[in-house]
Amino acid sequence: MRFADRVAGATTEVSSLREALNNGQNFIDPYTDINAVCGVVKYWFRVLPETVVPEMFFEPILDAASEFCHISEFRLILTS
Repeated sequence: MRFADRVAGATTEVSSLREALNNGQNFIDPYTDINAVCGVVKYWFRVLPETVVPEMFFEPILDAASEFCHISEFRLILTS
């Protein structure tokens, strides 16, 4: 599997894990499907009232991450 391939967790497992964690129960153990855990984290990010990265920073961050950009530009964005 390449790093870009994505495997979704089983819907029922993601739902039960999310419900358990929302109720303060920890059902994550060494046998928990990592894809289900990632599904819960992605869900929590989707339901946030605001984005993690403010919209005004989207374009500058993408520009800084491009292969033609210098590290100093990325530092400038992070300190703004």
